[in-house]
Amino acid sequence: WQASIEAKADTKAYLVGAGMDVMTNVNLDVKYVNAEVGSSTTVTETLYGATYKMSNNFGVHARYSVMTKTGSTDTNKGRLELKYTF
Repeated sequence: WQASIEAKADTKAYLVGAGMDVMTNVNLDVKYVNAEVGSSTTVTETLYGATYKMSNNFGVHARYSVMTKTGSTDTNKGRLELKYTF
């Protein structure tokens, strides 16, 4: 979500993620990415997500991310999304 390695030459990265339905209408997931850009910069990000479907046409999705980059401060980012379709 935050970690972007677009147009970066000599990048090695991996992503690991898992998600599971806790109940029929609740899903939790977590993702972890680690990227090495060149030989001097390392970027890691952990992304947590939760989705709750209240009905067929209304749901809530929340995300929270923590990103760490070599030589800079940690970046935390959150998002809450309400979705109604008709």
